[in-house]
Amino acid sequence: MLEAEEVFETLPHRDVVTWTAMLSAYIEQELSSKALQMYEQMQLYEVSPNELTCVLALQACTALIGAEIENNRGNPATFVNLGYILHTDTTIRGFTCDKLVSTALLTMYGTSGFQLEADNVFNRMLQRDTVAWNVMLNAQKENGILLFREMEQEDVTLDDGTIVCLLNSSGRIGSLEATNWLHFAVVCDGCDEMSLVATALMDSYGRCGNMEDVDACFDGLLLWDLVLCCGYMRGYVGRGDAITSMSIMGLMNFAGYKPDDIVCALVLQSCSHAGCPSECLSCYCLMKQDQTVEINLKHYGILLDLFARAGDFKRVTSIIAKMPMQMDEAIWLSVLGACHLHRDVELANLALGHVVCLNLREIPAYVIHSNASTVHSSEYEV
Repeated sequence: MLEAEEVFETLPHRDVVTWTAMLSAYIEQELSSKALQMYEQMQLYEVSPNELTCVLALQACTALIGAEIENNRGNPATFVNLGYILHTDTTIRGFTCDKLVSTALLTMYGTSGFQLEADNVFNRMLQRDTVAWNVMLNAQKENGILLFREMEQEDVTLDDGTIVCLLNSSGRIGSLEATNWLHFAVVCDGCDEMSLVATALMDSYGRCGNMEDVDACFDGLLLWDLVLCCGYMRGYVGRGDAITSMSIMGLMNFAGYKPDDIVCALVLQSCSHAGCPSECLSCYCLMKQDQTVEINLKHYGILLDLFARAGDFKRVTSIIAKMPMQMDEAIWLSVLGACHLHRDVELANLALGHVVCLNLREIPAYVIHSNASTVHSSEYEV
């Protein structure tokens, strides 16, 4: 990117195509904030964006909103407000009739959870292709099956993405009937062997609590891959079935698939849900011995959450001291909550200090710490 920036700065004339190319490069490198800065800067230079420029700016905004939600910050309002501004900008320029711009707006509002705004954009679209319908299916979440009825009435062509969205929706609402119907449709279309579809099918059955059909789906596959094995394992992770999860990992090893960081995280989660600290620690030790698996923050977070909930604060302190990276908001707050539960004020003070230093959710942190301190002090009241 440095070379691209240097070339860009030396150009004597920079038109909308050049600016748009830079936006695209930033987004490709996952530098969404810089892409939005570029969008603002080009207008300061009185270069008017075109439809593609607006699409890229909306994609950058969506990426930042998604990152906020994924990192459990839970406050994507700043970027949503920016999205409103971008929406207004595209409306003023007359770009909202463009299919790509409308789809980008749909994706942004859907990611944000702003269903009403997504509905308004969708209802005003002159051309609604399968991609737009799939975006709406993702945004609708629990109401995806109802939206599918509208798709049938409009004779919309279904693709693999549509089936995956519908399976996700039926899984969220726990509708075994809908999942069975979709399974039948998938088999009729001959796409039940496709990795993403088969994974979504197993996930949907798992969320409906029907593990027999999860097993049947996996056993019926002619070929496996890492994605399918992870999808199979997730159903048992959600049930806290550590034994089966570890058996699946053993099956993967036998089939020649080396467990990666995602598989290891799933096994750790399964052990954590089952309340099996010794098995969780054994898995962690195996990961340390295996040089090909990089232990990341998620792995440490699962370990710390398990031992903190179990009240093993000696182990918690030991893991924290050996971590090669800084802990994030979710982990520190998890430790604080466990300190309140087990009345460990000393570690609570340490956790609170880090929360305040990182400027993360100070109010709930103080509330948790206050509760822990109150419980501790009440032990000495007569």
